[in-house]
Amino acid sequence: MGEIERQTAAPPAETIAEVATNQTAMQRLEEYARAWTSAAMIAEGLAKTDFAGPFKNKPQDMAVAILKGASLGIPPESIGKSIYVVHGTPALYGKTALAIALQHGYTTETLVDTPEEVSVEMTSPTGETMTVTYTYQRAEREGLVKANSAQYKTRPSKMLYWKCIGELTDRMIPHLTAGMPVKEDWEQSDSIKMQATRLDKPKGKGKLEAAKRRKRKPVESPVVPDNVSPEAAKLLTQAADADTDGRRQLWRDADSLPDNEREYVRAQIEHMGESDANAND
Repeated sequence: MGEIERQTAAPPAETIAEVATNQTAMQRLEEYARAWTSAAMIAEGLAKTDFAGPFKNKPQDMAVAILKGASLGIPPESIGKSIYVVHGTPALYGKTALAIALQHGYTTETLVDTPEEVSVEMTSPTGETMTVTYTYQRAEREGLVKANSAQYKTRPSKMLYWKCIGELTDRMIPHLTAGMPVKEDWEQSDSIKMQATRLDKPKGKGKLEAAKRRKRKPVESPVVPDNVSPEAAKLLTQAADADTDGRRQLWRDADSLPDNEREYVRAQIEHMGESDANAND
């Protein structure tokens, strides 16, 4: 009888497992909270510097990027040149994605590099290979050339190269990049998505244009630093008077600017879009 009572008093195995799982989950949350506190402290100061890149004056966004970067082996001071948010989607700069692959023993070789075709092969540490080829005709067929006409006109091979790298990293090293896309690849493809038409809007060009005029609020002229080029200043001035579609095109046109100016101009254009959205809410 005593043995039976002792057996009855013992908790079921499932209950023990559940308790252990809950404890592990809580420990992870506590570790994450401590990590967040540390990242936020770093971001508070780093977001005020030019090292912040697209996260300049955005300490909360930068704190999240620092946490993400830590899981990928990216130090905080390199976040501004490693992670970029393309229309709401965090992406890795192409050079960063390649660096992660190389650090883990992967190699790449460019087999073909012409304005009409680019072919890149990636090899894993265990010898597995994958080759991706992107042609100008394929880019035209997928709508990439039309959506990124300026870039494909001036540097087609570079655009094709990043399409290859984006596909290779997506398929061969998602476990190393946490599934993050390549910025230069995602920008091309995302420009296609931005052309989608809302079906719940009034039909007819006149009604659509009238709705745009009613909703668009004037944006204050941006403060243009003295050290930016005339091209960058022109894009910012045009963006202040442009509608949503116009700003999207100007955002893409900024691709021709140097890295530091491109990041600044695009961040300012995105801020203008956020101001419009808040005004229309």
